Amino acid sequence: MPLLAIYPRDRLMFPDKVLTHDEDIQRHLTGLTVGLRSLAAPPVAEFEAPEAFLALLVEQHDLAVFDYAEVFHHTAPPAYAEQVDAQAQTVHRHAQPTARWLLKGGGSFCLFTAGELYYLDCAPGDLLLLPAGMPHAFLPRVGQPGSVLRLAAKVEDLTSLDSPDCSLEGFQPLD
Repeated sequence: MPLLAIYPRDRLMFPDKVLTHDEDIQRHLTGLTVGLRSLAAPPVAEFEAPEAFLALLVEQHDLAVFDYAEVFHHTAPPAYAEQVDAQAQTVHRHAQPTARWLLKGGGSFCLFTAGELYYLDCAPGDLLLLPAGMPHAFLPRVGQPGSVLRLAAKVEDLTSLDSPDCSLEGFQPLD
């Protein structure tokens, strides 16, 4: 089931809103200029060349602007853990629009706005189109390693910028 929880940035223990209908989730993400679509999750080999995944996106015309990719493998938090250590996750921000494609495993993307944190639960095949400058982080699901493909138009756009005003300290993700 899709899930989008919206937390106020000054109170990350309890969400103000939880959405579970695709239409509601899409409407909120569109308001942030974030795109979300579900594609077929490709089989992932541990050392698959990132460029091989770009060929799978040729049919997606709006993704044709992304010529560079890199795969990040996230280790699984222990199955006995009560929650992911959200504070240990890196917050990324990029000067240009980028995309994130969850290739394997499960997890959630945290999207930061000035006043809110959007917690989006994702499944393999989910692809996020992120606007320039949007801070975000990926939280792997407990017990499941995850692989995320990062896409950018230029190789330098894959480099993350500092996001000193974004923190997941005290964040309590929903399961």
